[in-house]
Amino acid sequence: MRWTIAAAVLALLVALVSAAPFRLSSNPPEQIRLSFTGIPTEAVMMWITPSPASPQVKVGPRSGAYYIPFNGTSTQYTYDSYTSGYIHTVKVTGLTPLTTYFYVVGDASQGWSNEFTFKSMTTDKVPLTVAVIGDLGFTSNSLNTVNGILSDSMRADVLWHAGDITYANGNQPIWDQWGNMVQPLSASMAWMVGVGNHENYHNFTAYNYRFRMPYAESNSPGLNLFWSYSHSYVRLVLLSTETDFSVGSAQYNWFIKEMESVNRTQTPWLILMYHRPFYNSNTAHQGEIPAFQTIYEPLFYKYKVDLAFNGHVHSYERSKQVYRNVVSTANPTEYIVIGDGGNQEGLASQWLSQPSWSAFRQAAYGYGRMVIHNETHIDWTWHINPTTNEYTIRDQATFVRPYPRF
Repeated sequence: MRWTIAAAVLALLVALVSAAPFRLSSNPPEQIRLSFTGIPTEAVMMWITPSPASPQVKVGPRSGAYYIPFNGTSTQYTYDSYTSGYIHTVKVTGLTPLTTYFYVVGDASQGWSNEFTFKSMTTDKVPLTVAVIGDLGFTSNSLNTVNGILSDSMRADVLWHAGDITYANGNQPIWDQWGNMVQPLSASMAWMVGVGNHENYHNFTAYNYRFRMPYAESNSPGLNLFWSYSHSYVRLVLLSTETDFSVGSAQYNWFIKEMESVNRTQTPWLILMYHRPFYNSNTAHQGEIPAFQTIYEPLFYKYKVDLAFNGHVHSYERSKQVYRNVVSTANPTEYIVIGDGGNQEGLASQWLSQPSWSAFRQAAYGYGRMVIHNETHIDWTWHINPTTNEYTIRDQATFVRPYPRF
């Protein structure tokens, strides 16, 4: 009810907005990116300008019909000899869940960006489509992956990115170039992201300045490094394999509290995302985090985690239901390595003998699409980038779980 009232109030404000001709900015916004806070009536827009600005977002239910602008904050960071542009963040509130909105970002005195659209999120139980990527980078293969998600006939509601974002590796201008490359997607689809090893430069400085994930809303002490949010039927929990995860650490203690608090009636699907995999039959990155597996896999088993997404290995691999390296339908967790987004280091095409827990594996660039239909069924497809003009589904699976879960 409160969403309906808020929407009605905001709709009345549309008439108060000037119908002056649209004016593009003299201080052009770039690298526009959308994310969710986990609160269905909210969204966060971030962008960068070369000069100072008083950041605002105008959003409304129709093209050119905007509410009174939402104001935000600005910051910069310095990394060695590099100083970033002005990074602007605006939280938009009062949205109606599952509604398509039109918006522009900019400054009332300097002008506005082009217009973009996005669909607001919901915590109601409705079907949800998620695009999943890892290790995207900044190459022609990366751009192919972005274009594949944009052109997918089953448009995703949100994108999840399992770390290793730009491969800037301290070369800060790459972040800016990457931000402009992905803008057609990131400005129209919420980009929910975690850290990989390639973000760990100057203590994740660029990552923490350039992204705003729902750490505050999920009571995380780790800023953007570990967080969670609920979306439709699913609770996504983002962990960091790049920071302290030992027993008793801030991340470990938060994870335990998070697992204890998940409402499997409201969000029956419990999905994790973290960068480095421990189920991996590629020769690359073997055995890097045995301590993480020792500590956390029993917790995945205890709390009946359904799926886990990883990156890091530049290939694709989907596991069967597995616990302690043994296939077992008694434990529901299945693992998907999707570190094939397009990074410049190339594909990891050398494999060990295929273990019994490995269901499918291939080294090719691409992305995943997950359709959460209801409490019991998820359809998963892995799409490889074209060698001609067609994105091909190379792997598919249906994940089935009982409901109620326990």
